[in-house]
Amino acid sequence: MKNKKILIVVDVQVDFCEGGALAVSGSGGLIPELNKFISFCEKSNIQIIFTKDWHPVNHHSFKSQIGKWPPHCIQNSVGAELHPDLYVPKNAFILTKGESVHADGYSAFENKALIDTMGLDKAVKVYVCGLALDYCVKATAIDAIRHDFSRTYIILDLCRAISIDNKSTLSLLKQEKVAIATSSDLMSD
Repeated sequence: MKNKKILIVVDVQVDFCEGGALAVSGSGGLIPELNKFISFCEKSNIQIIFTKDWHPVNHHSFKSQIGKWPPHCIQNSVGAELHPDLYVPKNAFILTKGESVHADGYSAFENKALIDTMGLDKAVKVYVCGLALDYCVKATAIDAIRHDFSRTYIILDLCRAISIDNKSTLSLLKQEKVAIATSSDLMSD
């Protein structure tokens, strides 16, 4: 278990990709790079977990409910599905989050099944990437640290953010002891 690695691919869903309801800039160019890394992880027997926002139609974060976001990733909608160009291996886990009206769903750890899926050995290395760096990716990585997965890394080149300037996001991640890495660092590890 000491060398166990887990990749969490956060919210690469239709609504967060170009043309979607809450599209993250540069998301289209991210998918081919993600696919290469996911394939590498699959060949390296790294456990892969995909997350999806899975909101009810009246989710509190929607502007129609006095929230800050347009409706997105509504349960059972096309926009809530993982992007069709994203490579999802057959043995990957898919977890949903933000399923109740009042659950933000930023962190994958909101779904209690994540801990069970990852196992209880805190020696595991957790790699987090996807959309969006400044929200769900950040929250997932920080929660990994707070759940005592002290070897948690953001794969920076495999993330895209809503904000143009992410200095404060990166500063907070470092403050929370989340390591910053690149996919090439991990592929040579």
